[in-house]
Amino acid sequence: SNEIEESFNILKYLDQHFTIAKLAHHIKAIQPEINNNGSIIIKKAVNPLFTLADKDAVDLNLELTNEKILLLSGPNAGGKTVVLKSLGLYALMAQCGLYIPAKEAQLPIFTQFMADIGDQQSMEDDLSTFSAHIQNLARIIDNSHEHSLILLDELGTGTDPNTGAALSQAIMEALLKKKSTVVATTHLGTLKVWASEENGIVNGGMIFDSGVLSPTYELLMGTPGASYALEISKRMGLNDDIINRSKELVGDGSVSLENILTILEKERLEVKSLQLELLQR
Repeated sequence: SNEIEESFNILKYLDQHFTIAKLAHHIKAIQPEINNNGSIIIKKAVNPLFTLADKDAVDLNLELTNEKILLLSGPNAGGKTVVLKSLGLYALMAQCGLYIPAKEAQLPIFTQFMADIGDQQSMEDDLSTFSAHIQNLARIIDNSHEHSLILLDELGTGTDPNTGAALSQAIMEALLKKKSTVVATTHLGTLKVWASEENGIVNGGMIFDSGVLSPTYELLMGTPGASYALEISKRMGLNDDIINRSKELVGDGSVSLENILTILEKERLEVKSLQLELLQR
């Protein structure tokens, strides 16, 4: 029985490694480089869940070298949460000895993974959406350190936008002091402006093609993304009168950042189109 058990354990070990190799081959994965400087470089990565389900996916390109926090913004259903979950998945895969479906992957070792994703409101525990988020965030801040990977979805929502933005900024400042690696998503304009001026934090925007009113699911590092709430609402069939009235109610002041981002995004897409045309010529 001892020999049978020993043979079984050897077969199990071999089977595990053959399975890792078979998966790596199937999802076209590479061996990730593990570094000690805390930098994250992901180039042309495809979430394996899309590959395994035979779904088309847009490559993810993400780089966090000098900064510790990435603030993601952009339209609803534009792919922000997918970026969040993909990065967490790649980091876990690398630390489980799995290969990463990318052209290049450099990751540090995280000794702690923490996330606040989704709606945790509960009737039984008398928790609202906001209360549940704050409870999670309090636990995350208390336990975080420089080897933590923290993923925060829809930062600052569930309360008054001004208070939410102030709270979110204070939370990110606290995590910045603890040198934790953080990827957070938001729609709050004041946070986007603050992130562009603060050291250690970088904006990232999900691209939206305003010409066809559709997200491209690409991440552009260094630039915040506009939310395109009114454009998406129009695309989803909301009455034109309601859309126009919304534009009137929003006013000039609070919409100026969104307008600037929209114009920049439009110009960037035009430049990209011209570059391709020149390249073809």
